[in-house]
Amino acid sequence: MQKKRYLAGCILILALLANAESRLEELKHRAEREDEQKRGPVYVDISREYVEMADHEFNSGDNDHAQADMKEAVSYAEKAVASALLRGKNIKETEIKLRKVANRVEEVRRSVAVEQQEQTELAHKTLEDLRTQLLNRMFGKAKS
Repeated sequence: MQKKRYLAGCILILALLANAESRLEELKHRAEREDEQKRGPVYVDISREYVEMADHEFNSGDNDHAQADMKEAVSYAEKAVASALLRGKNIKETEIKLRKVANRVEEVRRSVAVEQQEQTELAHKTLEDLRTQLLNRMFGKAKS
């Protein structure tokens, strides 16, 4: 009975990962079609998908792939901020979505093993720093 549950759980995780990967490809194609200044929110959506994939991989014990996905999530978040700051468009929308991604990364960090928390904590800090850049641009705080 436990083998059946375990097998069903593995199949469910694989199905979720396959769905996330297809959504990820769809979002990447969408980002390529957008103007550079409109890519920010799409890049944040891609970042969110990578965080979700990382969470599923942490839960299934595939820590190496999960860490790689977390790095990709940060990379796409950086692209989102660069895109939003390029012309000052979609800054608010990008910041709101980025806050949600950062909160999700923090949730993932709390659920992973202690050995994995350092990397996820670094990802969370980087996302918060990116949010700060957007907030500073929105509210005109000069760099000191």
